[in-house]
Amino acid sequence: MALVIITSAPLGLLIGTVAGTYGGWTDRIFMRITDVFLAVPKLLLALAFVAALGPGIINAALAITLTAWPPYARLARAEALIVRNADYVSAMRLAGASELRIVLRHIAPMCLSSVIVRMTFDMAGIILTAAGLGFLGLGAQPPMPEWGAMIAAGRAYVLDQWWVAAAPGAAIFIVSLAFNLLGDGLREKLVFVGGAGTGLLITDPGSCRWRWRSGASGSAQPWRWFQLSRNASQSAMPTFSGGLGLMAFSRP
Repeated sequence: MALVIITSAPLGLLIGTVAGTYGGWTDRIFMRITDVFLAVPKLLLALAFVAALGPGIINAALAITLTAWPPYARLARAEALIVRNADYVSAMRLAGASELRIVLRHIAPMCLSSVIVRMTFDMAGIILTAAGLGFLGLGAQPPMPEWGAMIAAGRAYVLDQWWVAAAPGAAIFIVSLAFNLLGDGLREKLVFVGGAGTGLLITDPGSCRWRWRSGASGSAQPWRWFQLSRNASQSAMPTFSGGLGLMAFSRP
């Protein structure tokens, strides 16, 4: 299901950041389309797409992708609405940067940490949807192995050889639980909760721009923006780690 994640998350991220940054009719059109997809249960919508496209692992992944991107779009739009009026974004506009460049270089990276955490939580639902399609014979076709198809095949032996159907079911449970635990761990690393502050997200690692909302856990204080110097001493700053445009922190 890696194909679903690497296609649905970027698609939702792009739609959400464009809608949140441009606003107006662009925002209304994209969000109404998103509402239509969110109004229909994922499994039912995936079944409709697979029925139209035909059974197969590629068609199943494509169908799940078409149902999985709306939450990422909503999340990215919420982040973009916060960031689009920030001082550094206004400075980029005054410098002559196009809206597309601002979206891709300075707003979309701001949403990466939230999207990555959401991806790990969504993996459990994606696995269950794929297993459901496989159980109904609309996912991977024999002889390709697939957990849902294994459970369907094991129904004939469930009274005498129950482990034939129980083993793939247990595998689905363990992998789904593992992704949920991974999401909890990433959320704790990427969004600090408790003590003196809440949250850190990198917007532009090249310029070391980041944001932090100070206050106790659960507070609703506004986000404050900071600009860190590349050569500045970090003895009095949070400790940074990470890469690929995404950084986490811990209190010194």
